[in-house]
Amino acid sequence: MLNPTDSSSRTPRELSSAEENMVVFLIDRKLGLSTVSTFANVTQDEFPDVESIADERNSLWDEFASLSPDLLRKRYEDERYSFDSDAEIHFKKLSVVQAREWVRKDAWTLDEAIALLLGFVPRSGTRQWSEKNHTYFEPAQKFREMAELTRTAIVAKKLSDPDGPTRFLEWAAGKEIPLHAEFEVQVLGASASSWKERYEHVQSENEKLKTENASLKDEIKKQGSPSHKTLLQLFAVIAIEKYNFKVDAQRNTAIARIAGFAQRHGIDVTGKTLLKWIRSGASDLPNKHGSIVMWEENESPTDEKFQ
Repeated sequence: MLNPTDSSSRTPRELSSAEENMVVFLIDRKLGLSTVSTFANVTQDEFPDVESIADERNSLWDEFASLSPDLLRKRYEDERYSFDSDAEIHFKKLSVVQAREWVRKDAWTLDEAIALLLGFVPRSGTRQWSEKNHTYFEPAQKFREMAELTRTAIVAKKLSDPDGPTRFLEWAAGKEIPLHAEFEVQVLGASASSWKERYEHVQSENEKLKTENASLKDEIKKQGSPSHKTLLQLFAVIAIEKYNFKVDAQRNTAIARIAGFAQRHGIDVTGKTLLKWIRSGASDLPNKHGSIVMWEENESPTDEKFQ
C-alpha cells in the first residue's frame, strides 16, 4: 500500500498537510500517474509492477520531502504552472466558429467527439493526458469517464471510431449525456432534449419493427409447418402407390428407382435420405404401421367406397 505515513516512506523532516499534498502532486506528475489514488490498496498479484512503483514513489517522497519549505513550494509552483498550461492546451474552450467547422465534418474520432460534447477544442493526446491527470482536473475526469463509455459502446457495436456526428449525438442523447450549451444551441440549432426525443422516436419505431417481425415469424412458422408435413405425406403416398413402396419392408426397390429419377433431374439425394422422408410422411398418414389404404388397379379414390 502506498501511503505517506508508511514506515517505508519516512521523510527527512516532518511535513505539514499542505506540503504532503505538494509532494504527492510532484510525484504523480513525475511518474505520470496518480500513484496514491491508483495504488492505495493494490496488491502485487493485481498489479505486478506495484512494488517497483512503490519503491520509486518512496524514493521520490524522500527526495522532495528533504527540500526546504521554500524550495519545495517553488518546485510545486513550477510544476503546477506546467500542469495548468497543459490543461489549457487540452481543454481550450470551443468557440462558435470552431464548432461550426467541426459540425461540417462527415466524421469524428471518438476523442474528438468527446471533446466537442464537453465544449472543448479537440486536441491529439487529450485521452492520454486525462488518464494521467484526472485526479487534479475535473474536465479530465469527465473526459476519462466518457472515454470509458465510448470504449464499451464500440464493443457493443453502438459506435465506431471514427463515426458520424449524427450517430454519436444520438448515442449521447440515449445515454442522457447533455451537449455543451453553446455547441448545442448556437451550432446545432436544437436542444439536447430534441436529440433525445429523436432517439426515443427511433427506439420506439425499432421496438415496433421487432414486434412485427416476431409476429411475422410466428405466422410463417404456423403456415409453414403444415405445408412441409403435407408435402412429406404426398411424397409417401406417391412412393406407395406409384412405386409400390412397403413401409415395413427391410428392403425397398422403390428407393433406388426414385433416387435414380431424382439424379436424372439433377437432384443429388441419397437413398437413406429418401427413405427417411418417405417413412416420415407415411407415419403421419391416417392409416399407419403399414396398413396404408390401398385400392385395386381397377379402382380409384373417386369410387364410392373411398368417399
